[in-house]
Amino acid sequence: KGPHHLDFKKLSIDVPMALDIVKIGVPAGIQGMVFALSNVVIQSSINSFNSSVIVAGNSAANNIENFVYIGMSAFTQACITFTSQNIGAHKLQRVGTIFKQSMILTILSAASIGFLAWFFGEFFLGLYTPDAAVVEAGMVRLLWVTMPLWLNGVLDVFVASMRGFGYSTGPTILTIVGICGVRLTWIWTVFQLHRSLDVIYMCFPLSWIITSIVLGLYWFKCYRKLMKTA
Repeated sequence: KGPHHLDFKKLSIDVPMALDIVKIGVPAGIQGMVFALSNVVIQSSINSFNSSVIVAGNSAANNIENFVYIGMSAFTQACITFTSQNIGAHKLQRVGTIFKQSMILTILSAASIGFLAWFFGEFFLGLYTPDAAVVEAGMVRLLWVTMPLWLNGVLDVFVASMRGFGYSTGPTILTIVGICGVRLTWIWTVFQLHRSLDVIYMCFPLSWIITSIVLGLYWFKCYRKLMKTA
């Protein structure tokens, strides 16, 4: 009977709001699924060396890489939240500032932690294995993937900002085509001609650079469209 009374008869789904959630959430989920599938192809290429040392080194380095990504993604998630909140409050002049600060913080976070992960890589990898050969294989991934992970942060901020705008399908399609398309093409062409661990990992920074350029152009288009409503 108090102010916190729960009336089950009044519980219902807000259809327009639910559709907005689906419109933003489903493309993001599909993006994650496709990324997972492309990573299976990359993992298969790594397994093709038939070396337990390389597989172990890749796995250990990937675990270290996750620490870098988690620290970086905190800022990209904040970008979505602050962008959408200010758009909802009709304070569009803040959107550009939020984007710039999120980009700077994301790059600083990923670049600094990524560098430290690589610089002290032998020590961190040594926490997973005492095998020097495994550590050496892990250092290759730390060099090509973990240290330049800030490039991934750049495209993540573009995507996060646009999802804060309410755009999700476009960024998702561009990201899938850019990331998965570049990586799979690289694996099926260049890697087949030059089969080495370094060549496999090169597809990561290459895909981030190409996709960031495309997403950057799309972000400016969406941003200009948004500001016209101010």
